[in-house]
Amino acid sequence: MFNLEFKKIKKIFSFKTSDRLCFDCSCGWISLLLFFVILNVSLVVFSIFLHIKISKGEAFVVEGGGGEELNFSQINKSDLDKIIYDFSLKKDYFDNLKQKKSINVVDPSL
Repeated sequence: MFNLEFKKIKKIFSFKTSDRLCFDCSCGWISLLLFFVILNVSLVVFSIFLHIKISKGEAFVVEGGGGEELNFSQINKSDLDKIIYDFSLKKDYFDNLKQKKSINVVDPSL
């Protein structure tokens, strides 16, 4: 199992340059472990902060009134009619498939 020695951890945070200049595998693993521990703690703190902001209703606030008049003059009527027609064709095709009990599908494994 991974065994951390307190002296090696203390050596990383020491202010003596001679101790920090030696670099072995355990020092690298300990520094990598500390980096990810600090990263995870910071993510948990940010998540808690964001949760509190959302709970209070202070996050994702939209400025302005919601009762403004909607402007539909920019919508192209012919394109909208094409889209509605396509959806009606898909609905009719789906209804026809639902009414058929046996659908002739070729088995791809044969």
